[in-house]
Amino acid sequence: MTPELTEAYEDLDKALRKVLILEENKNSGNKGSFMLTDYLIISAVQGVDDDGDTCTGITYTMPPGINMPWYRVMGLVSFTMARLSRMAAPDMPWGRS
Repeated sequence: MTPELTEAYEDLDKALRKVLILEENKNSGNKGSFMLTDYLIISAVQGVDDDGDTCTGITYTMPPGINMPWYRVMGLVSFTMARLSRMAAPDMPWGRS
């Protein structure tokens, strides 16, 4: 890994930790009650070729040097999908408490 990429990952880790603390403060007032253990960032990307045609896709970022097992990655994705589905459609049967 290049020094620039190493630095970028370190900056990303610091930013994620800061956002986590600030969001937790905002939501519950309990500063530092959660600890970042793993992360998976899913991003939408769009490319344009020389003819002006576009293509879209996804990419993901995980912490370098951490061999997060795929069952853990898939668990993060599955749990997030369930939570977002509930938030997006609260009146549907799966969105009700």
